[in-house]
Amino acid sequence: ILCDEFWEAFLYKDKNKKIIFLTDVYKFEDRYFKGISKILIKLLNIVLKTLYKKFYTLFYTECLDSRCIGFPAVYEKKEIKMEEKIKKVRKFRKRKVLLVVVGGTSAGKDLIDKILKISSKINANFKIVCGPRINCDFKILPKNVEIIKFTNNMLNYYLDADLVICQAGLSTMLEVYTLNKKTIVFPIKNHVEQLENSEKIRNKNMISADRNISEEELIKIIDEMLSRDNSGDCVYRNINICGVKNAYKVISWRYLTKQRE
Repeated sequence: ILCDEFWEAFLYKDKNKKIIFLTDVYKFEDRYFKGISKILIKLLNIVLKTLYKKFYTLFYTECLDSRCIGFPAVYEKKEIKMEEKIKKVRKFRKRKVLLVVVGGTSAGKDLIDKILKISSKINANFKIVCGPRINCDFKILPKNVEIIKFTNNMLNYYLDADLVICQAGLSTMLEVYTLNKKTIVFPIKNHVEQLENSEKIRNKNMISADRNISEEELIKIIDEMLSRDNSGDCVYRNINICGVKNAYKVISWRYLTKQRE
């Protein structure tokens, strides 16, 4: 039995089966909570620790002491270097392009609504990529706004953008970090993982903003980020692209049963 969320292990009660558990949760962070919520998180961590001892094999994908910075599996070095060529083209555009990314869930609807309210007040073109659970059929759109239905092929949109506005999901954060994009990050309120991501994954071109920011303040931050020169900061990290191969080794039947021949 392969599962990635710890509660899934409770659903299967056949003791004759071996559970191979792959997880990105070693423990839940409690420093963002107070009172009864903090107590519940501590209790949940005790449950996790007890549960992990029952698994036949446990693969933990991140560092035990803190969140590790990894890289998107889909980008290779040659693709990332495309940014340098596209950057020359962007210099001749009359309007900047802002890419708004809200991930796969419906949690980003409020961020899209906020952007739509201020879009007509900013001299730029907006490309908004909706999550699959967000209705993209907006009846009235400003002329400088394009709605893009959810897509797995985000690289070209990232490379074309002068500024990215996004939530703090791990995949998105790794993408904008690796591509060194100027980015305004809006973590989901009280979402432990997104708060952690926005703190741990940072560079000079990324700033984190409060979800309840006023429209006036948001416009000010966007204008400041668009005018910021990041030409001297584009030093890409050495990228290890063997993550997919390593994941294959972890979950392949021969590896799990030690039949490697």
